[in-house]
Amino acid sequence: MTNKEAVLAFFRQKTGKPLSFRDIIDQMGLSKPEGRALKRVLREMIGEGEIVLTRKGLYGPSEDMNLVTGYFEAHRDGFGFVIPEKPGERDLFIPPGAGLGAMDSDRVIARIENWKRRGGRVIRILERAVTRVVGKLDVVKTAAYVKPKNKALPFDLYISPKDMGGAKHGDNVIAEIIAYPTEKRPPSGKIIKIIEKPEDPRSEIG
Repeated sequence: MTNKEAVLAFFRQKTGKPLSFRDIIDQMGLSKPEGRALKRVLREMIGEGEIVLTRKGLYGPSEDMNLVTGYFEAHRDGFGFVIPEKPGERDLFIPPGAGLGAMDSDRVIARIENWKRRGGRVIRILERAVTRVVGKLDVVKTAAYVKPKNKALPFDLYISPKDMGGAKHGDNVIAEIIAYPTEKRPPSGKIIKIIEKPEDPRSEIG
């Protein structure tokens, strides 16, 4: 039977190293239909962070490759922490420049690079937690940015002129993220709604 439990048991009991898809099929003795089912299971396990596909095309359990799956906690100073999903594991410190553009509460995979200091680097982002940003539009001479109302978001969102949606400087807006940050580029977005300011309550009196 080809399921998650069988795949994890195979890696724990039969092999101690990452393997190619063909090697897994051969060593598990799978038929062609079982091989197709294995591909679906592996894809699902990669998405959940249980299995990692290396750059060389090899599969292996994340825990056997000094990898941690968890949620990223961002700080405005550029560093962050990965809070492991596995109970009992210590948080992993991620120094500035090692976050792969991860944002607060993103689900990530990180590699442990310093066991003594429990430090590491984010190598993959599994799920994005933030897709929209609420904030105030700041228009300067050369560009426009949305400054997030949520202080846990350590960035301003760049808005190109064609994506301003009629908003003006100082407007409160909702912007959709269209490009997530990288180590070299800030995130960008487009304004999808201008939040109307409440009417002066004094005008309603009488």
